[in-house]
Amino acid sequence: MQIHKLGRNPSKFDPRNLKLADFINLSTLPAIPAAFDWGMKNGVPLVYGMDGNDQYGDCVFASACHQIGTWTGQTGTEQVATAADAEAAYTAFTGFNPSDPSTDNGADMLTVATGWRTKPIFNHTIAAFAQVDIKRPDLIAAAANLFGGVWTGWGLPTAWQGADEWTTGPSTDGQWAVGSWGGHAVHLKLVSPALLGVVTWGNVMPVTPAALATYCQEIFALISVDCWETLTGNSCPSGVDGAALQAALTQVTA
Repeated sequence: MQIHKLGRNPSKFDPRNLKLADFINLSTLPAIPAAFDWGMKNGVPLVYGMDGNDQYGDCVFASACHQIGTWTGQTGTEQVATAADAEAAYTAFTGFNPSDPSTDNGADMLTVATGWRTKPIFNHTIAAFAQVDIKRPDLIAAAANLFGGVWTGWGLPTAWQGADEWTTGPSTDGQWAVGSWGGHAVHLKLVSPALLGVVTWGNVMPVTPAALATYCQEIFALISVDCWETLTGNSCPSGVDGAALQAALTQVTA
């Protein structure tokens, strides 16, 4: 039986956190496709690995590596991370030591996103990031379409252990309680009206929109230099005030 580790620590809500809604104007964006999958290139699926998340609670870094795999696969030469790549980032950001189980304590996504602007994960940094309102499916779809997917944090219910689809149950009590299994971070790369798709434990997990609304606890739009430089000449997509976003982020993290 395949072992599934978690490792996302509780969300940190700093009042200064940047909100993507403040920097994006949906009315000026090109029409968002009803369905898209950043994990497919010319009809061929990109490659995503386990990246150590069967041994350690490195899901925050494994999912970051999956996000990088999508960006590079769509804009140039696909780069597929290994367990060593994800574990090296886990060590650099948290002090994790694979020889010392007491250091395998996971990470929170906001701290990692803040550090990721200057400290590389799998040889890549990000230009900026902003939180996406989890109650806004339109904004989630727009962010995923613009930025090559979104980075999502979840409170998994115990009922999802061994599941082949993330969906809702008859209630949010007992085994269906939010976070009763633990916290997990995944790269959301597929959006459609009926079903979403996230990368976790080296596979693509189908997710219903209702499950996302119930169990997803934080979403980040990660603005990648890989995507912007290749696709848009290092400028923001139309409708996104990137200059204001980066200026505000500098104030927050100064």
